Amino acid sequence: MLLDKMATATRTVRNAHEAKRNAQKKSRLQQAASLAAEQLPGLIRSLAGIRMLAEKEPAWFARPAVESALENTAQILQTWGIQPSKEKLENVIRDLRTISEEGRRKWQLYVTSCNSGVINVLAILQKIAPHDAELASHIQSLTRFEQKWPVTDAVWNQYKAQLESARQKLSHLNTNTTIQDFLIKVSRNQATIEDLNNDVLTWLKQHQMSSNLMITIR
Repeated sequence: MLLDKMATATRTVRNAHEAKRNAQKKSRLQQAASLAAEQLPGLIRSLAGIRMLAEKEPAWFARPAVESALENTAQILQTWGIQPSKEKLENVIRDLRTISEEGRRKWQLYVTSCNSGVINVLAILQKIAPHDAELASHIQSLTRFEQKWPVTDAVWNQYKAQLESARQKLSHLNTNTTIQDFLIKVSRNQATIEDLNNDVLTWLKQHQMSSNLMITIR
């Protein structure tokens, strides 16, 4: 009788431990599933953006790592119901996050590179023609795209349209290479009387900017 009670108690303790282990395992898997639901959609959108950018600008954005990461993610999700693995899922998410951050960094460098020349001239013109609100608007609009992520086709098209609009603004102000070189020298306090050639003087008069510049003697 006593032995039977001891055996029953042992089974109860064993079952309790087993139930606890199962509950812990279930809890870990639920946490992993929640992590996947929270992280994967945004990360996959980022990779889709990098894939699109690689097609638009292959010299800037590498694609092989993206394809491999997407394949690994698909395999994990396909086998999740049969062989759920929190560790594998965490590894995949870590890899996706690394690729996403690298894509974000390259996008910022790309936009900054494309913006720099246009923004530099716009900023100089802003000092000469502070009344022209469009100059500040173009600078702000272009700069904002550096922080856009993930990038979609819509974001790409918007950026290219904004960049072209800014270039058109410079074109309407007739800022050819000669004028741009002069403005850059002015911004660096390097302009001299010799830089005031006929093209520059004509441009300044046409846009009523001649009174905004001052000549000094060093």
